Amino acid sequence: MKRVILGLGILAISCQSIEKINKPENLIPEDKMVAVLTDLAIARTAKAVNKKVFTEKEIHPVDLVYKKHGIDSVTFIKSNEWYASRLEEYDKLFERVKDTIKKSKELYAKIVKREDSIKKIQDSIAKLKKKDEKIERKLDKKAIERKLKIDTEIDAAKKKRGAITPVKKE
Repeated sequence: MKRVILGLGILAISCQSIEKINKPENLIPEDKMVAVLTDLAIARTAKAVNKKVFTEKEIHPVDLVYKKHGIDSVTFIKSNEWYASRLEEYDKLFERVKDTIKKSKELYAKIVKREDSIKKIQDSIAKLKKKDEKIERKLDKKAIERKLKIDTEIDAAKKKRGAITPVKKE
């Protein structure tokens, strides 16, 4: 990621000429330029990490970034050249890009940590459900055994009562 940003900075510096470049008519505003440069850095890094996938599926991340921001490559290049011709402004622009990427990484780390916590909770709940089911089965088994015992006792009592015949009064 740092290499991509550094590469863009070096490219801008190496393309810098002594004369100032005129401000293009369709200059990308500074905030939007930060967003574009941030997305380009992320897209280029993603492509470098997953080159095979991007190549097989013919995904062109730079074009996707341009489309996302509603710009074309010429507009970006002219705006980039103009900002690069103002080295101090360009440095500030890239500091903002680095800060944005850093904040995104921190947010991503928080999200991953939260998802891990949720997964642990879900796993704990699943374990408790299994234990609960086992307990229910044991309770059901004990209830059935008690009912059978009671039924057996009732049957025995009925037999015993049936063996004793009541004396009829006449």
